Amino acid sequence: MFDRINLQPKRLTDVERRDLSIELSERISRSIMVAANGLNGCFWSDGEVALACAAEKAGVPFPPFIA
Repeated sequence: MFDRINLQPKRLTDVERRDLSIELSERISRSIMVAANGLNGCFWSDGEVALACAAEKAGVPFPPFIA
């Protein structure tokens, strides 16, 4: 699968207007995601809920956990 992905670094590009967005199924404003892993619930019973709320407030995608 990874042989189909080609990463091309861009050197000496204009950085005055940086765009950290990426496009997966939709355009996402930041190239970062938060994912549920179950460990947050080990430390606090509402840990996953708090993480999802914080991600929403920050505008960061929080994909659902599917086991």
